[in-house]
Amino acid sequence: MKLTQAQSGSILKPPSWRTALHDNPWWLAAQMFLHSQLAMIGFIGLSLLILSAIFAPLLAPYPPTQLDYDHPLEAPSSAHWMGTDDLGRDIFSRVLYGGRESLKVGLIGVTIAVIGGVCLGMLAGFYGGWLDNLIMRIVDIMLAFPYILLLLSIVAVLGPGLGTVMIALGLAGIPFYTRLIRGSVLAAKNFEYVTAARVVGVSPFAIMFRHILPNIIAPVIVYATLDLGGSIMATSGLSYIGLGAQPPSPEWGAMLNAGRKFIMQAGWMSIYPGLMIFFAILFVNLIGDGLRDAFDPKLRR
Repeated sequence: MKLTQAQSGSILKPPSWRTALHDNPWWLAAQMFLHSQLAMIGFIGLSLLILSAIFAPLLAPYPPTQLDYDHPLEAPSSAHWMGTDDLGRDIFSRVLYGGRESLKVGLIGVTIAVIGGVCLGMLAGFYGGWLDNLIMRIVDIMLAFPYILLLLSIVAVLGPGLGTVMIALGLAGIPFYTRLIRGSVLAAKNFEYVTAARVVGVSPFAIMFRHILPNIIAPVIVYATLDLGGSIMATSGLSYIGLGAQPPSPEWGAMLNAGRKFIMQAGWMSIYPGLMIFFAILFVNLIGDGLRDAFDPKLRR
């Protein structure tokens, strides 16, 4: 049976970039994420929190550490939208600047955990043998400690401060990402595209980070997003007990601790930073849920 020129041309014609784009799993995941109302609420809300923290010097009506002994414990008013604390400092200004501390520490802590966990998990899963046993035994020892106890131990050794909290969050989170990555690598390293890369002489480093990692990174992105909310909570919790941000740093957890003594007479000292922690974690979890659904092929039509 002979094909006409038009028919043969249509068969041999490569797919257009639009067709290739719509078949791309990352494009499909992005489309599903954008069509999720709750995920977009979380994305917009978290973006507003991040922008307010970045532009805090422009938005804050007062310096966050400016003392005003003439107006201590002043209720919310037109001059002080969220009231003042026991030293006369403007709560609204401190909440804006506090976002810089809480969000930055949580984000850097998760980044350290992801980088460390990805590197160790890739090495353990790809090479196996004694290296796998060594890495996983260290991971098992770290996982034997409760998460909060491990955080407290690291902070107690290194000393209180936000820099210490970043390191503690990163070190305490590495075992979880290591196990997640290792399991994915063990399954992926036997796929055909990895075998083909080995046959043509691609280096092990290139195979791990150019061929395997892009195909297993989706669950890591979802877990890291959800983990960011827990890191913000842990940062605020450590600051609340005095192991995180130190006075006069305007960090949300430290502000909660400062308002604890005046909860009955000046509840706004605790209410507003508490609401910021609540909304930050809520928005992050909404984004994480949206990403989890977007990367799940069972939910795609």
